[in-house]
Amino acid sequence: MTIAERLEQAKEIYQLLFENKGQNASDGSSVEHYLMKIIGSLSEADKANEQGRDVNTHAYENKNHKEAYKAWQKQHKEAHSSFSKIAYEEHILGTQQDKLADVYIGLMGLAMKIKEDYNVSDEKMIKPSGVGVDTRCDVSKRALFSEICYALTKSLINHLHYLNLHYMPVELFHYSQQIGDLFAFDLDWHVAEKMKYLQATKS
Repeated sequence: MTIAERLEQAKEIYQLLFENKGQNASDGSSVEHYLMKIIGSLSEADKANEQGRDVNTHAYENKNHKEAYKAWQKQHKEAHSSFSKIAYEEHILGTQQDKLADVYIGLMGLAMKIKEDYNVSDEKMIKPSGVGVDTRCDVSKRALFSEICYALTKSLINHLHYLNLHYMPVELFHYSQQIGDLFAFDLDWHVAEKMKYLQATKS
């Protein structure tokens, strides 16, 4: 997915988040309010990891839940030509990958909220950025899952305190791109399925 495509996805996420809650995009909630929800999703992802709720491992209830979910969705589509919310809840909801998709979606949604509030251009959003999670926190492929969650949380809070909000949407937008690499999973697939689930549960 190109950076421009991700920006279009971010706009879709932004609308979906607020439509799903029946809220106007400019609901007056603070950046800190939304950032805390994102950090909460990171904590839930860490807890899911500790409990072994990983869609790809047979250790989780003796199943490879991702493959079981794909098979269920395929069967459901053949019968009903629509997304199966039940399959998502059975196999994906509450796993570490599901919660990390929530983190990505939250970051994108918040980035677009600030972008709109401060009238930041699309061109500025997709411009190459040197933004990255603070590697001084020892984030690496060998880092523990909880250490990566901590590093991401620390970097987000540090940038909230030291950056003008006008620049924050660009930072958040580029942070979100790193989640798949940091946690070594198929971020795009999980975000796409979570968005289908949010659409299916939209009030």
